[in-house]
Amino acid sequence: MLRKLASYGLLAAHDSGTPAFPAAYVAVAAVVTAVLFFSLLLLLTKQYKRCPPNRLLVIFGKTSSGGPVVVHGGAVFVVPLLQDYAYLSLEPIDVELSLSSKSGTGSLGFAVPHKFTVAISTVPALAQAAAVRLLGSSATEIKSRAEEIIGSALGRTIEAATESCVDRDAFYTKLESEIGSGLKTLGLELVSLKRA
Repeated sequence: MLRKLASYGLLAAHDSGTPAFPAAYVAVAAVVTAVLFFSLLLLLTKQYKRCPPNRLLVIFGKTSSGGPVVVHGGAVFVVPLLQDYAYLSLEPIDVELSLSSKSGTGSLGFAVPHKFTVAISTVPALAQAAAVRLLGSSATEIKSRAEEIIGSALGRTIEAATESCVDRDAFYTKLESEIGSGLKTLGLELVSLKRA
């Protein structure tokens, strides 16, 4: 009787169309699933980028805004194959200008500043401008571009000051305004200038 039940059970399982997989197939499927899961998890954690406070993280490629996405002090997921990323340093850059004798400093009655400190701005609009204009530039290249802007602004301010009698405070206010507006085009800001 037991033989009849056992044969009936096997026959029923065979007739229902459910294949009997060996345990090895189940183990292989479990291992493959685990490997795929951990590979996906590793990819996700590798593409999740954090931005330290002394840098700007710039995401470029296919973005929702169409342009680069700038992150400061946060984290973002970088989509593999569609996006890439780079960092911009927020470390201050010292700019020192050598003033020529014909710069008009003598006629002002006071010495003009020649040491300036600039840095990439964290203000969203300026950070976006820095991402567009400075990404991929070395600190030396950024310094050189800042020197050009500062030198030009300093020359204009000295020329305007010698044409009309200007006191020292008004000169510095005008100079900071001229330099600031020029640096904004690159996404930079004036951190300090050494007053004479």
